[in-house]
Amino acid sequence: MWGHFESIGLSLRTAEELAEFVDESWGDFVEEFRAGEVRHLRWTDASGASLAAHVEEDDVVCVTPFFDPPEGLTQWTVRSSGPREDAGCVHCGAADVDILAGGDLVTRTTVQWLHFLPYRSWLHAKRDYSLSVAAFAEQVSIFPDEDSFHRGPKPGLGNLALTVNAFLPIGMLSGARTARAATKAAFSGRIAQARERRNTRGGSFWHLRIETLPGAVDVVAAPGAFRRPPVAGEVGLIDAWIIGRPVSPP
Repeated sequence: MWGHFESIGLSLRTAEELAEFVDESWGDFVEEFRAGEVRHLRWTDASGASLAAHVEEDDVVCVTPFFDPPEGLTQWTVRSSGPREDAGCVHCGAADVDILAGGDLVTRTTVQWLHFLPYRSWLHAKRDYSLSVAAFAEQVSIFPDEDSFHRGPKPGLGNLALTVNAFLPIGMLSGARTARAATKAAFSGRIAQARERRNTRGGSFWHLRIETLPGAVDVVAAPGAFRRPPVAGEVGLIDAWIIGRPVSPP
């Protein structure tokens, strides 16, 4: 399993290293939301590597990694009817969403919000909206073709038979106690795009676009997640943490 910061090329393995990075980069963080003493700022570089800092009374209390490439993220049309609070952190909330196509339900999953507090009240109303989504890979298997995918081992899934574009909201189905744990999903699909990116701090990471059941998903992964470089046209099986933000602000 790879750390979420490594999935955007940042080798931040301890709280001390993260705090040092935020302190050194603070001049590049841009405020996106403010409510009283709570502020939400974000650092993003040209590679798409991004960190959201949640600040209470001038103290950074939570940092959330994100991926925001210049060309934009893929989007899902979703429906939700309430927030999903995280017991451990008020900034790590999520929402259970229906993923729609033409107004019809395709599948469901839980998505963590990049900035949860500004949307907490907004989420209480049932609504349809567009959601930009990124998947931070925790485990990756690459198969050269569909036949290899069907015959090959599926780590963590036993002998479960999967379609080539399967999507399993394993966090939602497992009865996870925290919102962050509920946002885990396993999905498969053809790799439409595979690109190695390098952030402005010198770290590299992989960006894959996977064609899966809900539609295209942008996946970021640490270089060490792969035995060899992935290639467009192959099939990927991804265990990931799902995070997103509505296209239109509240």
